[in-house]
Amino acid sequence: MLEEKRRDQASLVTAWLDPDSRSIKIRNGSEAAIDNCFVFIDSRTGDKKEFDLVEYWVGAVPPKATNEVAPRTEQPRHWKLNGVQFQDSRGRLWTRDWMNGLQELTPTLADKKRWRRVRAWLAKVIPWLRPKPIELE
Repeated sequence: MLEEKRRDQASLVTAWLDPDSRSIKIRNGSEAAIDNCFVFIDSRTGDKKEFDLVEYWVGAVPPKATNEVAPRTEQPRHWKLNGVQFQDSRGRLWTRDWMNGLQELTPTLADKKRWRRVRAWLAKVIPWLRPKPIELE
């Protein structure tokens, strides 16, 4: 019962591909806004055989609203929705993907993912933070 109550708002957030507009739609069917929303797509351009995971920032989605994201790719037919991540009105982070369904991200896991993004950005901006190769003698 308590677990169901924690999942109430998160279970009303969905994302899907809209083939007509060639976009991803994110629907917040709950009574409260969600924030820090990202969608993850697998994108392939040109003649590449493998997909690249691409993250798109959606931001806040108001209650009972649908936001739309149009993936920026050369060939829109070569992408697929991988998942959505968002923060509910109580500050809990959630992820939903096609393999695992809806899952609450523990603070440790969420912090690791966020720190990984921050570290990658800092390495681009501050040269001395880039990993250095280790020379073995």
